[in-house]
Amino acid sequence: MGGLAASVARAKDAIESGSEHDPSRLDRLLGCDAAEVCRRLLAPARPRKQDALAAIDGAAHAQEALEALIARGLCDESWLDGRRVFVRALEVADVQAGPRELAELAADAATVAAVEALALECRARGGRTGTEVIQWRVGLPQRAGRARDRRPFDEGRSSRFKPGTVVASSELVQPLYLRTDFEAVEAADDDWVAFDQFRLAHERWIDAFEEDVRRYWSWALARRNPALNVYEPLCAAWLAGYVIEAIEPEIVLFSPARFELE
Repeated sequence: MGGLAASVARAKDAIESGSEHDPSRLDRLLGCDAAEVCRRLLAPARPRKQDALAAIDGAAHAQEALEALIARGLCDESWLDGRRVFVRALEVADVQAGPRELAELAADAATVAAVEALALECRARGGRTGTEVIQWRVGLPQRAGRARDRRPFDEGRSSRFKPGTVVASSELVQPLYLRTDFEAVEAADDDWVAFDQFRLAHERWIDAFEEDVRRYWSWALARRNPALNVYEPLCAAWLAGYVIEAIEPEIVLFSPARFELE
């Protein structure tokens, strides 16, 4: 996420140097190269994974698991607030989250809080209003919507693509089309699982990510006020491993369970 803060300065440099149509230059505007995006996209770090699993051991339901995670210091008591909703994202419908879904989020609690802040910032920059509810959907991305189905700015996006961004974004995401191996998969027998889960993520999310990147770059290249660039927090969430699905009427965030948490 750190590279995003310097993006506007890079955009101005690109404009002044006449290189705004150069895909390699535009690639650097995001602060990440394609290989880095491959590593980050839909891949939360979850640094306290083992601690979270140990905390929920024996928990029979979500409330018990949440209390155990709080007691272990993995997340704070605000997670008990009824305005924060946790659900398991299934192919057909969402259901109440279980201990494992809560553990996945608590294993990366600091980033979870940061992504919530990014969603609130996205809403504020877009001049939108909504409820105080923040819903976390955790699961595999079978049912996740494409770019046209997401609700941050569906009706009349507030910036248009600038020349060069389509080519540049294609250069950025092309390795994602080909990537079939993940560091999180250690056993060779699991390679097919990694590929299948990646394919599902690709079909549902890469087009949405690419659109957000195009519009983020277009905003900067058009010299619009960087403090109002609504696509900056969207891209920052992507690069943290999460997705901002909706910002109104409630905030909906997606946390991928691409690999079993064990």
